[in-house]
Amino acid sequence: MTFRFCFILISVLLMAGCGDPAPETTTTEVASGDYERGPHRGRMLREGKFAIEVTIFETGVPPQYRLYAYRDNQPLPATDVEATITLGRLGGKTDLFAFKPEGDVLIGDGVVVEPHSFDVTVVARESGREHRWEYASYEGRTTIAAAVAESSGLQTEKTGPATLRTQIPLMGSVAIDENRRARCAPASPAWCATRVGIGESVTRGQVLATVEANESLRSYVITAPIAGQIIARNTNVGDVAGDEPLFEIADLSEVWVDLHAFGKDLPRLKPGQPVTLVSAVGEARAEATLERLLPIAAAGSQSAIARVHLSNPDGLWRPGLAVSADVTVGERVVPLAVRTAGLQPFRDFTVVYAQVGDTYEVRMLDLGERDPDYAEVLGGIDPGVTYVTEQSFLIRADIESPAPATTTKGSTMLERTIRIAISHRWLVLLMALALAALGAWNFTKLPIDAVPDITNVQVQINTEAAGYSPLEAEQRVTYPVETALAGMPKLEYTRSVSRYGLSQVTVVFEDGTDIYFARQLVNERLQSVRAQLPEGIEPKMGPIATGLGEIFMYTVEADADALTPDGQPWTPTDLRTLQDWVVRPQLRNLEGVTEVNTIGGYVRQFHVTPTRSSWSPTASHCATSWTPSSAATRTSAPATSSAPASST
Repeated sequence: MTFRFCFILISVLLMAGCGDPAPETTTTEVASGDYERGPHRGRMLREGKFAIEVTIFETGVPPQYRLYAYRDNQPLPATDVEATITLGRLGGKTDLFAFKPEGDVLIGDGVVVEPHSFDVTVVARESGREHRWEYASYEGRTTIAAAVAESSGLQTEKTGPATLRTQIPLMGSVAIDENRRARCAPASPAWCATRVGIGESVTRGQVLATVEANESLRSYVITAPIAGQIIARNTNVGDVAGDEPLFEIADLSEVWVDLHAFGKDLPRLKPGQPVTLVSAVGEARAEATLERLLPIAAAGSQSAIARVHLSNPDGLWRPGLAVSADVTVGERVVPLAVRTAGLQPFRDFTVVYAQVGDTYEVRMLDLGERDPDYAEVLGGIDPGVTYVTEQSFLIRADIESPAPATTTKGSTMLERTIRIAISHRWLVLLMALALAALGAWNFTKLPIDAVPDITNVQVQINTEAAGYSPLEAEQRVTYPVETALAGMPKLEYTRSVSRYGLSQVTVVFEDGTDIYFARQLVNERLQSVRAQLPEGIEPKMGPIATGLGEIFMYTVEADADALTPDGQPWTPTDLRTLQDWVVRPQLRNLEGVTEVNTIGGYVRQFHVTPTRSSWSPTASHCATSWTPSSAATRTSAPATSSAPASST
C-alpha cells in the first residue's frame, strides 16, 4: 500500500511535467557553441539560397568528411558542386581535403584523424559562384596562463626515445652478511668481566672482555677479530663462561637482501640483473645488482632466495627490515615514448596533453608496451612534441568542467516538471508533507533495526606468541605466515598487525568468493607453514563473524511467582545455570549461529576442601567418600554483572 501510494504521487508529478509547457519568453539567438543542424545532423553553412551541410561520418569506416549541398532547402546533385576543406591544427599543421561526388553526397579523400579539434575553412563552388565559410571546431582544448601553470606545478618534456624495462616485483628482508660476522668464545670455561654492550661499535683488536681460566687461574683478554657492532652478548660481569660464544660481532657496512622468488618468476631471474630496492620502513631506496640465486627452495612456501649484496654505509638497511624490490629482467629501447605519469583518459582514448604556448590540447595515443616510467607510443603524436608530464589531471579537470548553462528555445521534461511544481507550490507542499507523515508512520512500524554487513570476504589468523615483542612477532610469526599465503587463488590482499604476544593476519579475498572455500585454502597453507614457526606457536583461524554481523540478543528471566523444581524461588545463579547448560548448547546446534556469549547472572561453582577429620592419605578416598556433612560446599561466584543472564 505504501509503495503504491508513493508511485501514484510521483506519476502525477511526471505527467504534469510531460504536459504542454506554460507560456514563456524565448530567444531566437543561437547560444555560444551551438549551430544549425541539417537533415544528416551535420553543421549547416548558409549563404543566400545556397547551403552546404558538413558531417564527419565514421560508421564502419575511418572518420571522413561528407558534404550535402542544398539550394532553397532542396538537395542538389553532388556533381554540381566542387568543395575543399582546410583544417588548421594547433601547432601550425594543416590538413587539406578534396571531395568527389558519389550520388547525392561529396566524400572527402582522407581520414580526419583525432583529435577533431581545428579551425575549419570550407570553400564550395556551384553555378560559377564561390562560397567560403570559416569556423572553429575545438575539443579537448583549453588555455592556461604560464604563471598559473607554473604555480599549479605543471611540468612538460618533449616526446622521444626511451628505454622500457621489464620488471618482476619481489618481497624480502635485510639479512646480515655471514662473511662479515664473527663469534667470540673463551678457549676453556672461565670467569669473565665484560667491557662492551650490545649495539656498541668496536674496532679490530679492541678488548671485549677479561676472563680468568678456571683451571690455571690465569687472566687473559678476548679481542674483536673484526670491526663492527656488537649484535649479541651472552654473558654478564661475574658469569662463568662455557663453550658458547660470549659475543657476536657484525660489520653492517654491507648487508644481504634476501628476496623471495616464486613459481614462474624463478626462470627469469639471473645473476647480474639490476635491482631497485625500497625499504618498507622509511623512504630508503637503493640500486643494486642481483648477486646469486640460492640452490635450495623452501618446502613450505615453494620459494627460492634471490640474494642482493648491498652497501650500507649509513646503516639505513637494518637486518630484519622488510624490503620490496623490482628486478629488471629485460630492457628495450623504443623510438617514441611518453611518461606514464602524463597519461589521462579522454572519452574512449588514452591521451596526453600537448602544449603550444599557453594552449593545451589532447593527443589520442596508440600505445604499446609500458613500464612504471614510460609507455611506448605507436601513433597519435609526433617526436619532439612538448607534452605535460606532471599534474596533467588539472588540465583534464579544466577541459571536462561543465560550460555555463544557456537558455535555448524549448525546455526539457525536468525543466517543465520544476516549472509545474513551482506553479502549484501548495499542492506540492501538501504532497511532500503527506509523504513525510507516511514515512514517519512507517518508521515506527519497522520490525528490525539492523545495519547491513558490508564486510569483504576475509579470514583472520590469530597467533598467540607469549613473551614476543612486536618486532619478534613480526619477524618470526607474521612474516612467515604472510609469505606462505601469497599466491592463493582469488586472493586480493593481506594485512597484518603485530603486537606484544600477538600476531594477527587478515586475508581478504575477491568479492563473491565462498567463505568456506577461502578458509580451506588458508588452512592448507597454515599446515605447510607450521614447521617454520617457533616451537609452541600455533596459528588459528578466527570464527566466521565480523563486526557488522547479525546479532540477536535475548534474556532469561523468571516470573515473580515461579519456583525451581526443589520449590525455591529462581535466583540469578539458577538462571545462569539454565542458560549455560540448557539454552546455550541447543542454540549452538542451529544453522547460521557462529558463537553464543553469555553475560550476567552468577556462575555456579563447586569447591572441594577436605577437613582434618575427613582427611585420607589416598586420593581415591578424598575424591569419592565425602558426605553432605563434610566440607564440600556449593558457592555462587559473581559473573560480569548481576543482571538476568543474557546472551549474544
